[in-house]
Amino acid sequence: MTYLAAPITYTLPRHVYSEPQWREDVEVAIAEWNACRSGLFVMVDDPNVAEVKVITMPGRTWVQMPLTSPQSIVYVGNDIQGLMAHELGHTLNLADHIFPDMDTTGYINPQSTEDGYRGVMSYAATREQWFGNDDVTMLIDVFPLTHRVVVPELSRQCHYEQVNLRKSYQLILGS
Repeated sequence: MTYLAAPITYTLPRHVYSEPQWREDVEVAIAEWNACRSGLFVMVDDPNVAEVKVITMPGRTWVQMPLTSPQSIVYVGNDIQGLMAHELGHTLNLADHIFPDMDTTGYINPQSTEDGYRGVMSYAATREQWFGNDDVTMLIDVFPLTHRVVVPELSRQCHYEQVNLRKSYQLILGS
């Protein structure tokens, strides 16, 4: 399955600057992406260090996609309601998965919803399907983890077992 708008990926994390009126929406979207695959985005206060900028523009929301440069701009229009996470996905070079009968004018390498993908970049997905198994699969494919993954629940369990083991040793050794 193809997820990318173009055959390029970027160094992570992507540094994001937002105009103040969009900051809360952007922070929520970043948290959703990073919960699905850690290290995708970091919020910054200085637009000069950001590869991604979120700014207001009258009309329709659209994203200047990062095809030849790591720089992306999310132009937020009057139709952004609940879609910030989707728009940030484009700054990762992720393509839209649109309905087969849609006009593709303005889309970069759109994929079809007939491919079965139901995640944040799919027009056929419900909001409840965003950041589920399909998005985890997509992110592993596009941005493979090159480091050890720690599952918090297992880490806590291992920590408790180490503490209990240490206490057992202390009882045995009498210290």
